[in-house]
Amino acid sequence: MEQLSVEQIAEWTQGRIIGGKGSAMVGSISTDSRTVKEGDCFVALKGEKYDGLDYVASAAQKGAVAAIVDRELPLSMPLSIPVIRVNNTLEALQQLAFFYRKKLPAKIVAITGSNGKTSTKEMISSVLRVKYKTVSTSGNLNNQIGLPLSVLQMDHTTEYGVFELGTNHRGEIASLSRIVAPDIAIITNIGSAHVGNFGSVEAIGWEKTDLLTFVSPKGFSILMEDDEWSKRLSVRSAGQVIWVGNQENSLCWLDQIWLTLKGIRCGISRHGESFEVSLATVSREMAKNALFAAAVGFLVSLSSEEIAFGLEKTVFPLGRLTVHPIRMGYLIDDSYNANLQSAMSALRTLIEFPFESEKIAVLGSMGELGEHAKALHYKLGRFAGSLPLSFIIFIGPHWEDMVEGVKDVGFPLNAVLGTEDPQAAYSQLQKLLNRKLTLLIKGSRFLKLDRIVEKLLSV
Repeated sequence: MEQLSVEQIAEWTQGRIIGGKGSAMVGSISTDSRTVKEGDCFVALKGEKYDGLDYVASAAQKGAVAAIVDRELPLSMPLSIPVIRVNNTLEALQQLAFFYRKKLPAKIVAITGSNGKTSTKEMISSVLRVKYKTVSTSGNLNNQIGLPLSVLQMDHTTEYGVFELGTNHRGEIASLSRIVAPDIAIITNIGSAHVGNFGSVEAIGWEKTDLLTFVSPKGFSILMEDDEWSKRLSVRSAGQVIWVGNQENSLCWLDQIWLTLKGIRCGISRHGESFEVSLATVSREMAKNALFAAAVGFLVSLSSEEIAFGLEKTVFPLGRLTVHPIRMGYLIDDSYNANLQSAMSALRTLIEFPFESEKIAVLGSMGELGEHAKALHYKLGRFAGSLPLSFIIFIGPHWEDMVEGVKDVGFPLNAVLGTEDPQAAYSQLQKLLNRKLTLLIKGSRFLKLDRIVEKLLSV
C-alpha cells in the first residue's frame, strides 16, 4: 500500500480524528490485531463472535499508528495513537479502498460467477504476470472485508489488479463492484450456488451481472457463450461484450481437450491462430475457464506464447479437483465447496479420469439451498446413480435425499453408504483402499471433508 496520512484516511472515511500526537503516516491496513505490524492502521470491525474495539490497545502495543472505530473507547483504554471515529467501520474500510483505487493508475480485472472464480483468478493473474506487475486477491478473500484489503495491497507500480468478487446475498456484488470499478469484468457462469438465499437462479443472474453495470464504458465484459443467464443479461454491460467458447461468435474457443493423469492438455484457438496448453487440473470446466485468461491476454496485447506460458505456470488452489496418488490409485480432491453444477462436473471428471480402475465417489451435502435443498440433492443422487460407479458414499444432513435419487435410477443399494458422520465414511473408505481405484471427494465446506482427504493421504 502507498503510505497515507491519518488525515487523508479520515477524509476518505468521513471520520473524525480523536487524540494522538502529530500526523502519523500509515503503511498498511489491518483488521486482525494478531497480525498487526509497525505502521498499520487497525480497523476495529465487529463480527458475530468478536469485537475489534476490544483489541485496539493490543494493536497499538504491537505498532499500530492509528485505529478506526465506530464507538467510544472505554475509559480504561487510554491511547497515544490517533483514533478515527466513523459511523461504521466496515463501510469505512470499503470507502477507504474505493478512494484508494481511484488514485492509482492500475487497470482492474474483476471476476465473479457461481463456480470457478478462484481458479480463474489464478489463471488470469498468472498470464498477466508474464509481462505486467500484477496484484490479485489473496486466496479467496472475495467478500466485503477481504476485497477492500486486497485492493489496498496495490501501489503506484501496480499495472493490473485481479480481484475475485463473491456473494451470498443480494446487493453484495454491486457493493464490491463499486469499489473496484473494473476495466474488465468476467462472469464464469451463473448457476444454483446460494439459491436458498436468492430464491431463484434468475435472481442469482441479476446479482452476478450487477458487476457488468460497473465496467468502464471503454472497458470489456467477457462472458461464456454457452451460459444461458450470461447471454440473457449481457445487455446490462456498460462496456463492450466479448464472448468466449464458441467458434462462430467468440474471441477464442477450445478446439480439443485431452485428459491425462497429470492434468489437461487443450487447444485454444482464435481466428487466425491456435496453440496448445497444459493445465495442472483435471477439470474440463477449468479448461473452459482458461479461455477467460486467454481473452484477457489478447486484450492486453500478449502473444499466444506468453498466454500459454502464463497458463502453464498457474498454481491451482488445493481442494479444487487436485489429484493425489494413493495406495493403489488416485484421489481427486474437490473438497473445497460444492453446488449442483460443480458436483456434476466433478463426477464427470471422475468417470473420464484415464486410470483403469474402480470409480468411487464421496459426495457431501450442499449448503445454502433453502427450500430447493431436497430437490437438488435428489437430482445429484439421480445423476450419480446413473454413472458407472463401484461405490457411492453420501455424507451430511441431506444424505437421505441423495440416496432416494440413487434408488430411483436402480443403482444397487448394497454399494451405497449414507451417513451424517464423516468418521463413518472414512471407516468405510479404509475398507476400500486395497482396491485399484479412483476416488472423488466432493462436498461443501461446512462438512470439512478436507479432513478425510488429509487422513487418506497420510495412510
